[in-house]
Amino acid sequence: MKIGEIGRFFNSTETISYGSHSNLLEYDAIIIDYEILLQTGNAIPKKSYFERRKTDLETFIQLKKTPLIYFTPEPKQIVVQAPAQRESVTFSDITPVPNISVNHLTGTSVNIVAKTPFTDFLKKYEDLFYYNSYFLGTYGKVIAQTPITNQPLGFYSSQCIFLPRIKAIKQIVENEFLSELINIAKSINLEIESEELPAWASNIALPKEQSIEREIDLAKTKIDELENLLEEKKLELAKFPAFKKLFTASGIELENAVKNIFKNLGFSILDAEDNREDLVIQYNKNIAIVEIKGVSKSASETHAAQLEKWSANYLHEKGIAPKPILIVNSYKDVELNNRTEPAFPNQMIKYSERRDHCLITTLQLLGLWYRIEDNPDLKETLLSELLTTTGVYQDQESWKKYIIQK
Repeated sequence: MKIGEIGRFFNSTETISYGSHSNLLEYDAIIIDYEILLQTGNAIPKKSYFERRKTDLETFIQLKKTPLIYFTPEPKQIVVQAPAQRESVTFSDITPVPNISVNHLTGTSVNIVAKTPFTDFLKKYEDLFYYNSYFLGTYGKVIAQTPITNQPLGFYSSQCIFLPRIKAIKQIVENEFLSELINIAKSINLEIESEELPAWASNIALPKEQSIEREIDLAKTKIDELENLLEEKKLELAKFPAFKKLFTASGIELENAVKNIFKNLGFSILDAEDNREDLVIQYNKNIAIVEIKGVSKSASETHAAQLEKWSANYLHEKGIAPKPILIVNSYKDVELNNRTEPAFPNQMIKYSERRDHCLITTLQLLGLWYRIEDNPDLKETLLSELLTTTGVYQDQESWKKYIIQK
């Protein structure tokens, strides 16, 4: 598809100088940006400068049966030379369009008119459109309007298509954008020709016509339902990277991921003292002090000692003995299948067992979350096991049941 552009906005079009003698009939579609046309520089053109090219554009519409494509212009004018004095030309003097008039107004929210050939197209690329002017009147079938006041921002007819202005567009999106736009443009005159029937003909249906109309309506309904489902699934999918932080991250990212797991399990997050790195959680009447570490190797006795310090401080300050829990993302930089070394060394386990510590990896915590999600009736039992474990938490099921290696 060969697209000519009187303007320089798109990368994949072929630029045509308005005043050149390029044969427009070599193109499948013509896009015109008035912002370029209205920049004539210091030279003052004669009116005949525009008359020749306007005739060429009219011939293109007639023979190609494709309307010209424009973006809504700003209210400007060009001064030209006349026999006696200077005079200005209108948009309709420059190209074959109605004698349009526009007024300044800027905004980014474009209301899309339903049930036009452009409805789905405009919705698909809605985020690209904005406006800096609107039409003073209606010059064809309106396709886009300003919010609330419904001032026309775009319309189409057998000769022209006016779209709201668009922002800078990536090349991969541009190709698809132009292809869809040109296909709609080529269908416009076919649609308009079909509408030239007398009014009473719309009350008559030919064989299969009504059933096809119903099928189209049904297809549109299904598309809307699928689009809604797609958005729901995208939102669901966006949650998974946060879970993957449990076995890839350290620091704040890991702490937040663990905190979210406990929140999802029904734990309350209690306020910790300033400058403290521990997490204080509560489930029913059970309070736990949680130390969270992401390390490149195994956990160490220093981690357990830090946990013991936080636990002892809490007992001293609150008069309540919390359950100490050490959660470790061990070997965080190693792929899961290669994490074969113990997360907790033997000398550390002995130290923690004497102090009633629960030692659990982030992978085990994730497995616990999925097991409860699959078996809600086991929630109380499984959380009780977590809060009463002394030493290494024993997996009921391997994390491999829940995590799939692609």
